[in-house]
Amino acid sequence: MKKDLEEGKIEAIFACGPLPLLKAAQSLAKEKNIPCQISLEEKMGCGLGVCLGCAVEVVTGGYEHVCKQGPVFDSNKVII
Repeated sequence: MKKDLEEGKIEAIFACGPLPLLKAAQSLAKEKNIPCQISLEEKMGCGLGVCLGCAVEVVTGGYEHVCKQGPVFDSNKVII
C-alpha cells in the first residue's frame, strides 16, 4: 500500500476501526491530500441525538451526532 500511495494510485481512503487507526488514516489522507471517509463507533443511548452520548467535535465548532449525521464522516470534518 505504501508504494501505491507514493505512486498516486490510491484515490481515497475509507476506514473503520479503533480511534488510533482512524487518526492514522486521517493524518495520512491529509499528508497525501486525498479524500478520506471514516466510520466512527460511539456509544448511542437513544439513537435520536437527544442524549448526546454519541456527540463528536467538528472542526467548524460544536458537535455532530454519530447516530444522526453519521456514522460515516469526512475525516477533515471531525476532531478525533
